[in-house]
Amino acid sequence: MRWLIYRLAVAALAILSVVPLFAADTKKPEPLELLARADGPALAAQTLRLEGDHTLDFNPMGFPIHSVTPFSYERQNDKTREEIKDKNTLTLTLFDGADSWTYRSLGNTYAKAAGTHLVPGHSGFDNLVFGRDPENIASARIEGEEQLTFGGKPVRCYVVLAAYKHSPGNPNLGTAVRKVWISADQGLVLRDNWVSEYTLNKVLTRTNNTFNYTAIEWDVAFAESRFKFQPPAGSRPEGAPATLDVVSMRLHSGPLSPLQRGGGLVTPPGGGQTTWTVSVRLLI
Repeated sequence: MRWLIYRLAVAALAILSVVPLFAADTKKPEPLELLARADGPALAAQTLRLEGDHTLDFNPMGFPIHSVTPFSYERQNDKTREEIKDKNTLTLTLFDGADSWTYRSLGNTYAKAAGTHLVPGHSGFDNLVFGRDPENIASARIEGEEQLTFGGKPVRCYVVLAAYKHSPGNPNLGTAVRKVWISADQGLVLRDNWVSEYTLNKVLTRTNNTFNYTAIEWDVAFAESRFKFQPPAGSRPEGAPATLDVVSMRLHSGPLSPLQRGGGLVTPPGGGQTTWTVSVRLLI
């Protein structure tokens, strides 16, 4: 009997020790707290690197536009660098602390503009900062949990649906709805979807932006050269004409033989040949 009572007591203690752990594991955090803490250490760090892709669905004047753009974003204090690769073209936007630079491989051109900071075009960095501020949030709730692949591993995420008082970066665009996947282990935003609706030229327009992050690193060391713009070889300022010189074109006088019509520059018997060097400059 004593042995039975002892076994029952041990089993009861085991059950009681598991219940609090199970309850703690199933308790969902507050959605506003999740949003306010998301990416906190990463955004507060002196250096940050983001990689991923940006999907845009846009219907200006009723014409649908869809694009998927891979990006990389680097930040060191107030200096930033964003690279956008679309198929075989590269767009680099850089802020060196004083000026903004934009380089486009298509055309091999660059532009310089004075500014106080860089507005990221595809990384969604400003959206991450905007989305954490409770003053911008009208309401929020947790929709559930999903698994996303991050760093080659499945990661459990809380899915939060939130309404914002206006769209990030432009209060004139009206309200915005955000669906965000926040990792349960580190509180990192792994997927960030923003939907805005507004009237453009009396036509209801819908903008849908989704940022999928494949790499998030902070407190990493960057070389200073990463934030100093060096014009690539052969590039030119935007608006400056491009030149292309073509030289050493051979021309000849005299009738062409059948052989020459098929190719070649052999002088026919008795014919004369004169050579000119022609320089052609193309302005683009």
